[in-house]
This record gives sequence, C-alpha cells and structure tokens, in this order.
Amino acid sequence: MAFDYNSRTRWEKEKLKEWEEKQERKIRKLSPEKKELVEEIGKFSSNTWCGFPKIRKWASAHLGGGKKTLYDVIWNECADLIDLLVPEEYRGDYAYMLDQFASFQYSRTVYRPTVRTKDPKAHALDAFCLMQACRVLGIYGISPAQYLTASSPAPSFDDPELADYIKNDSFERGLHMTGFDDLLAARLDRGDKEAEEAVREAILSDNNTVLVSVPMIRAIVKSRKSDLHDLLGRFLLAARLQEGVRQAVCENADCGRPEAFMTIFRVIED
Repeated sequence: MAFDYNSRTRWEKEKLKEWEEKQERKIRKLSPEKKELVEEIGKFSSNTWCGFPKIRKWASAHLGGGKKTLYDVIWNECADLIDLLVPEEYRGDYAYMLDQFASFQYSRTVYRPTVRTKDPKAHALDAFCLMQACRVLGIYGISPAQYLTASSPAPSFDDPELADYIKNDSFERGLHMTGFDDLLAARLDRGDKEAEEAVREAILSDNNTVLVSVPMIRAIVKSRKSDLHDLLGRFLLAARLQEGVRQAVCENADCGRPEAFMTIFRVIED
C-alpha cells in the first residue's frame, strides 16, 4: 500500500478524533483554564513557535517564588491534565522527569548558555511538553523502544501506516513527536531494558535496525547512564569526519547532565 501526504493527514485526523471521543468525559470536566492549557499543550506538536502564552501565564501564577518544586506544583495542580494526557504506563516516567529538569539547561536558543536552575518556573514548558510526548506515544499505541525502530527498514511493530507516519514525521503536525528525548531519558534511568537495548543497537550495530537520532542523543546525555555517556563519546570518536554525526553530538552535548557533557568534552579535548 502506498502512503502520501493526504493519507498521513487523514490518518492523523482519525487518530486525534478517536482520542477526543475516548477522553470526552474527562475533557468535559476540566475548567475553562485547563481546557485552554490542553489546547496549547497540543501546539508543542503543531506550532512549536507559538510562544505558549497560556502556559506562561499559568506558570507565573503557580510557579513563582520557587518555594515549591516543579513536581509538587504540577502533580498537585495539574492532576486532571496528567490523568487526561499521560497514559498510566508513563506516569512514573513523567513524575520522575519533573524532578530531573533542574539538572538540564533551561535556555533553548542557539546561543544558549550552559546554565541550570532549580527555579520551577524555568522548566514549565518542559513539563507541559512532556505531557504532549506521553499523549502522542499513547495515541501511537507503541512502546518507546518500538518508536525508535519506526524509521528503520524493519519496524518492531506490525502497523505499516503508523511506521510511515513516524518515518515522515515533521513539524506542524497534530501528532508530531516532540519531547521524546525526555521520555526516553526517563525510560533509560528507570530500567527499560528494551529501550536501552535499542539505543545500544543504534550506536553499535551495522545493520541499521535502529537509527541514531538527535532525540536519542539528547536522551543519552539527559540520562544518568554513565556507560551510555561513554558509548556516545566513543561513537563521536568513531565518527571523526562525518560532519552530520559530529554536529548532532556536539550541538546537544550540553543539553543534559553536566557529567555527560564533561564525558563528551574530554573526548573532543583528547
């Protein structure tokens, strides 16, 4: 069966409609403010440059002062959104990452300084973006490890239309996957052996069953897996003059944990 832009758009609309119908009761119970947040959370996929004014307004009202952690506020104030958007199998990952964002950069520009902060307000967009990542993966109905294989010649799931959609994923789609690096980092830290094996397969294998991607690189440096940090460093060394690989690793080396950055930096220095 041949797939094209029209078939992918149709598939996406059907999946979103199915999700909305399934979650109709939960959506109806939300306050007007929370309904606005849900609409804007969806824009992490369809319009990542919208500025997210509703989320920023909510963050200013609830995350100012820094007296409470990001986890405390999100888990208590947004329990209804978590129940709606985060499938049960990913709630442990979501809760885990809320406490990890302070270890990562909060600045996103190309000129970003390698600076971190525990101020929960600085990571509000991360928290809501991760909700959308969990929602999208739940709609896909596959595991993080299976998502990693979707762009390979032989996906580890039997749904050619889904595989085609993921393989041709792009910005400004209703189910564009954004924030997958955070979700994958959580899975790596929390012992998802299937996801870790897929990451190792991508870096070490010659058969391209899993492709090394920017979200995968970012997930590695955001994880606590020092052995994967070392593996990424060896991958960078092996790449040498492969400009695309070198650029992808070096541009994202500082987006996660300081210890991961130092591992990559030592490889470059040596």
